[in-house]
Amino acid sequence: HMTFLAITLFVILWIGSLIATFVPVLPSSFILWGAALLYAFMTGFTEINGWWLVGLGIVAIGSSLLDNVAGAWGTRRYGGSRTAVYGALIGGVVGIFLGPVGILAGPLLGAFIAEIFFGDHTIWHPKEVIGRPEVSAPTPLKPEESKRLKRAISSTKGTFVGMLLGIGAKLAIHFFMGLAVLVRVAF
Repeated sequence: HMTFLAITLFVILWIGSLIATFVPVLPSSFILWGAALLYAFMTGFTEINGWWLVGLGIVAIGSSLLDNVAGAWGTRRYGGSRTAVYGALIGGVVGIFLGPVGILAGPLLGAFIAEIFFGDHTIWHPKEVIGRPEVSAPTPLKPEESKRLKRAISSTKGTFVGMLLGIGAKLAIHFFMGLAVLVRVAF
């Protein structure tokens, strides 16, 4: 009876983690790891032991970082500078502390701002403004600056595509993590 209840709770939490993959503020990878831990605890750590939990934990940590890494990869793939990649990563980390909107917008804004201000071909640089109060905003864009703006927009688009690919990869990882637990339990 306890095994049936443990499997049922695991499957419910597994499905919940799959759904949570699409909700940025929910720690979907750790929901799934917690489901495996609950199963192991309820069944006396017989099928799922400490080594399994460590392995699943490592995969959970890796998949939880996947969104940001995939966003940064997309930034570079769509022509963003290395600075824009760092901007996407930093924006993703900062976004975690700003709730669901921050989690989605952080990497995008990070890539865009980094590309505009600090990229290989900056439109204008804050150093131009520091110590010169008469300069309060950038001048209108010249044709070459318009190309730079397009690059910043392209790198931001790449961040978005990367984030979507990261969500897809994370969903696949969660599916196979849950399947691995069920296979382990069944055999």
